[in-house]
Amino acid sequence: EAEAELEIEIEADDSQESTSSAVDDSSTTTTTSSSDDSVEDADDSLESEDSPSDQVAPTGGTFPVDEAGVVEIAVSDAGLELISATPNDGFEVSSISTEVDSVEVKFQSGSLEVEFEAELEDGMLYVKVSRDAVEDSSSDDHDSLESDDSTTHDSSSDDSSTEESEDTTPAVDMTKTFTVVTAGSVQISVSGGSLELLDTSLNAGWEIIEMRTETDQIEITFSNGSVEVEFEAEIDNGQLDISIEVNNDNDDEESGSSSSSNS
Repeated sequence: EAEAELEIEIEADDSQESTSSAVDDSSTTTTTSSSDDSVEDADDSLESEDSPSDQVAPTGGTFPVDEAGVVEIAVSDAGLELISATPNDGFEVSSISTEVDSVEVKFQSGSLEVEFEAELEDGMLYVKVSRDAVEDSSSDDHDSLESDDSTTHDSSSDDSSTEESEDTTPAVDMTKTFTVVTAGSVQISVSGGSLELLDTSLNAGWEIIEMRTETDQIEITFSNGSVEVEFEAEIDNGQLDISIEVNNDNDDEESGSSSSSNS
């Protein structure tokens, strides 16, 4: 009987150890599994919190520029094209710069400047909006533009191959299309004393080689390889001044040959 009781006690101890071992293994496995799941969940949450890319589909479209306004651009085989830049109440378009692969539009309200940038790179369109505090330097810019204009007119008066035409009209709110001799046409609008370029069209064989737009001045240079035509619109003292200059590099040669034939 003593041996039987001893065997029973030993068997009971073995069953307890087996149960304890099973419990410990199960708890360890469960804890490790839940820990792995929590790490994976943490990794997933970090991935979802990444900042969105400013890369968008290369089709253009209409883009809000914070509270400053709206810019519409288009993407074509020729590159980026600015369709329109519309400021909201209290803002104005202070600067526009357009190139084949980039468009920059600045809106300003007092000392706040909001800039829209679009860039076409490797077939993708990147859009960025930034804000900055600036000083109001519109008067300085206007003086600088007037100084540049005087220099341009002085140099053109010395160049016998330059033809110039001017038109002055009151700067009332309007939308008008101007024919730029044989190069093409330019459509602008005047609103609240500010200029805005709406559209340009080219005749066959011509291209735009330079463009500059400000709130009070628009300059566009057309070229067909041998002739350059510069269109300029400017608001000066409440008047809209339109100037078209034709610069033909062959004029001097033609006049010289005609003189020799007459003699």
